Amino acid sequence: MLFFELVLYVLLGLAVGSFTNVCIHRLPLQQSIVLPKSHCPNCKTTLPYYYNIPLFSYLYLQGKCAFCEKRIQQRYIIVELLSALFFLYFGWTYELNINLFYFFILIPIFIMIFYIDLKHLIIPDSLVLLIGLLALGKLFIPNLDPMFTSLYPSTLGALLAGSFIGGLIIFYQYVRKMEGMGLGDLKLFIVLGFLFGIHGILFILILSALSGAIIGSCLLIRGGKNFKTQLPFGPYIIGASFLYILIGPQLIKITELFLLNIFL
Repeated sequence: MLFFELVLYVLLGLAVGSFTNVCIHRLPLQQSIVLPKSHCPNCKTTLPYYYNIPLFSYLYLQGKCAFCEKRIQQRYIIVELLSALFFLYFGWTYELNINLFYFFILIPIFIMIFYIDLKHLIIPDSLVLLIGLLALGKLFIPNLDPMFTSLYPSTLGALLAGSFIGGLIIFYQYVRKMEGMGLGDLKLFIVLGFLFGIHGILFILILSALSGAIIGSCLLIRGGKNFKTQLPFGPYIIGASFLYILIGPQLIKITELFLLNIFL
């Protein structure tokens, strides 16, 4: 692969990361992601193009608005850098094919869900719908990566996610008289189950539950809160999904071979 192509992937990732930041800010507020033009959320001043260059403008301005000198959230540069790194990784791994198209759509959607749920405790239906459309579209596209499973394992994955998480929600609501998980989490699990199939959703369910229990408990204890305090679960689902995309299928194969060697 030419160095020029890798640079293009990085630049594309930075540009998509900048747009992702716009969506993270505006979607929870139910604002248009197109208009008005990019502006400082504090002083509302419209930003000229040279103050809106991904990564470089943040570094040049030293993390402050050029007009009101209010600190710019570090999330902006983190999202842009993450997007650039992921675009570079998947561009290097898949080159120009349909798989790359899928990952280039999934990356910003996953990052949006992570940060929106982290701050606002909501997962926008529009983002879940986009993942669902990708999950349906894969059934009609040949030569996709095997992690995007066929109809049968996809249906099993969606059913498993829906029944398990749905049952958990009902249990907490009617037995413990409290909300154990939101409907946004349920819908996200279902579309991820259909996208990645039975093995993928099992990986995501287990890892997100473990990480959520451990990290969430530490945060509650450190913050002096009780276990009835509502915490976002979307970031753990997205973190587990990213990990599955990167190393999940390989870990599953290693685990299966290990178990076969033990019991055979």
